[in-house]
Amino acid sequence: MYNRIEDLCHFLLFSPVTGLRASHIIAVLALGCGSSDNGAGTDSAAGIDSPTDTDTDTEITAGDLDEDGFSEDEGDCDDNDGAAYPGALEICDGVDNDCNGLEDELASAATLDGTLNFPTIQEALNAAVSNSTIVVCDGVWGGPLHIETTVTLISVSGQYDCVIDGQSEDTAVTVTAPDVLISGMTITGGLGSAGGGVNGIAAERLEVELSIITQNTADFGAGIYLGDDSEVWGTIITHNTAISYGGGIAVKVDANAQATNATVEDNSAQLGGG
Repeated sequence: MYNRIEDLCHFLLFSPVTGLRASHIIAVLALGCGSSDNGAGTDSAAGIDSPTDTDTDTEITAGDLDEDGFSEDEGDCDDNDGAAYPGALEICDGVDNDCNGLEDELASAATLDGTLNFPTIQEALNAAVSNSTIVVCDGVWGGPLHIETTVTLISVSGQYDCVIDGQSEDTAVTVTAPDVLISGMTITGGLGSAGGGVNGIAAERLEVELSIITQNTADFGAGIYLGDDSEVWGTIITHNTAISYGGGIAVKVDANAQATNATVEDNSAQLGGG
């Protein structure tokens, strides 16, 4: 039977999300994607353990092409996908995991490390440990969000289908942990002092990729405020408003930050609208 880590590995390696970068290798390696457990010595055939075999083997159901314990005759809706079988945990991955004809319908807002679903993104963030991966379902999700642990925060279908709305309560996404990756989000509705959409001034090596940052307001860095060794890649930053400077992007003094393949336009500020 496939376990949930294998299901998450399948999502990370074969997700419909396009434009994934080398940064995601961190999550893939952390979960052991692609590795195989041969036990202590040579693995035995399914259902027959050798004296040195520490695996718990399960028999492969006849006609079960993906070896998830179910054949098409037994209700497997995709016998080429081990993440889909009757009774599987429905997670945020764009797949009908439990074969009931619906995708992601029980997964709420976010799935943590392929094993736990949460009704809000912030609850998933609060439960995360260092190097966790949080996959966010399609939809409009309320912020503000506070990221205080090193995580990968990635959407199922990309920036046009997954929205984080700061609801004009605070900066939409505040990052204080190092080595955080945010991928495939629209970030909007933020209202802050430094960084309306994303405040990463206290974060090192923050990466924001393949996202849209729009309609946020701040005194400084209305779209995003970057800290040390941080990067914005393949992201559109537009229609943000700063009261003072940095309508689109502001960078911490003496910080080494960069924007690559990014579109920064139609933002406004007293100085450096962008």
